[in-house]
Amino acid sequence: MPKYGYFLSCEQYGPAELIEQARMAEQAGFQALWISDHFHPWNDAQGQSLVTEDMVRGSRVCGDDVDEHVAELRRFADAGFDRIYVNQIGPDLRGFFDFYRTKVLPRLQQAG
Repeated sequence: MPKYGYFLSCEQYGPAELIEQARMAEQAGFQALWISDHFHPWNDAQGQSLVTEDMVRGSRVCGDDVDEHVAELRRFADAGFDRIYVNQIGPDLRGFFDFYRTKVLPRLQQAG
């Protein structure tokens, strides 16, 4: 069974926020952390400003559909990945960690 981890984004957050996110990830049941090697603050005038919400929505699982999250993560597990990391896109970090703690990770663990 793969390990599921959370991606800490230094491009978006400062040290105190990253430490808090790491604590929330552990409490939510994530088994690993991955951290980027870029630093905050992110410059919105750079290339990512060309990415639209529709482009992100079309290439990532967004929203609160548990089945969609589980299916996408299982797709990577079925392809042989043994470490799978997720990241929250949006402002509600606590809601994200609660969603994964109570709904997504338990379903993945049940599947073995």
